[in-house]
Amino acid sequence: MSIRSQHFLGTARVQVRHLKLDPKKHVDEERVKQLASDFNRGGCRNHDAVHAVPALVNPADLKAALTRANLSMSALFDEETRPLLQFPEEEKPHILYGDHRLRAAETLRASDRWWSVSLYDPGRCEHCTLLKYEY
Repeated sequence: MSIRSQHFLGTARVQVRHLKLDPKKHVDEERVKQLASDFNRGGCRNHDAVHAVPALVNPADLKAALTRANLSMSALFDEETRPLLQFPEEEKPHILYGDHRLRAAETLRASDRWWSVSLYDPGRCEHCTLLKYEY
């Protein structure tokens, strides 16, 4: 079992506004503008699992989001009907990378301002390089 799979909780669709981006990361505004242009012209493929962004989420916060959506953990492994989850401010998943894509997605029409997010448990392993993030 890989380190990544040991911490993987599943994949969900999450509104960009319900994700916590790292305010300390440098964001290249020109890159964001180019991505936004590309997304608006040809689509962003935010539903595609290969374009999912990784995020750390407290398992209790994830369970609360699933409860609000009236879903079980198994829904996070259903690629056909990937659930759309909502998180209040204090429970937002922390994005590890993909900030440029997510900022560009904010320019899409409101119904498309979500992204596929691979969710990981930050508490299962304190020494894993995947989880080296100020949570």
